[in-house]
Amino acid sequence: LGLIFRQVSTGDERVEPDYDTALVFRRHGVFLNLYAQMFAEKEEFETDVHVASSRDGIHWERTWDRKPLIPRGPEGSFDHANVEQGTSPPLDLGEDMLIYYYACPASAGANGGNWSLEAGVGVGRLRRDRFIGQWAGEQTGYLLTRQFVLEGNKLLLNCTALPQSYHKETYGIRVAIIEAPDYQTPETTWEKAVPGYSLEDSDRIMTDNIAYTVTWKGKADLSSLKGRAIYLRFQMKKAGLYSFQIAQ
Repeated sequence: LGLIFRQVSTGDERVEPDYDTALVFRRHGVFLNLYAQMFAEKEEFETDVHVASSRDGIHWERTWDRKPLIPRGPEGSFDHANVEQGTSPPLDLGEDMLIYYYACPASAGANGGNWSLEAGVGVGRLRRDRFIGQWAGEQTGYLLTRQFVLEGNKLLLNCTALPQSYHKETYGIRVAIIEAPDYQTPETTWEKAVPGYSLEDSDRIMTDNIAYTVTWKGKADLSSLKGRAIYLRFQMKKAGLYSFQIAQ
């Protein structure tokens, strides 16, 4: 745990908290770390739960905004002052996940406080695998993946792009499949879409779904592209993307 805390905390000039506890587990090939972050406010000690991720279990990354995954509750609630993750990974429940945590309403204080007297158990409910996401607001945003070899028949997204009042045709998510550059000509770019799989061909995605099948002019089958090196390019506006999966 000492190594985890050092890797999470080093190089961060924005906050200097104390790290209380950590729960590390692996999901879909990625290490996730739910850790309790303590702040000393007016000589009181309060904690909430944050998330960090790692590909190798050594180098960790946190969300840029440092917002907690499980924040402290409002004044008067059982979890107003301290929230710390439980000892088991989240549990899948249909399309959601349950994250158990323990908490108390009173700050620990300089002398230890009332954890043992007032602690309780709570549960947080999260849409499956939505620990971290990328969001686009009123301005159109783009995401480009790393190059990978396509090995599957369809593209699934865990995403949110719900219709809103006065929503525009530009809202939502579109996806392009980009050819890997050959580096052989001066015209090499990362913008050349596979014919039939451009942003213009992509059917606009307006849904809240953990496994939405992407289509291009109604076509979802990617079997003709199996074995090809590609990139995915996402165009997003008033939408959020949590993950993508190439499925059979």
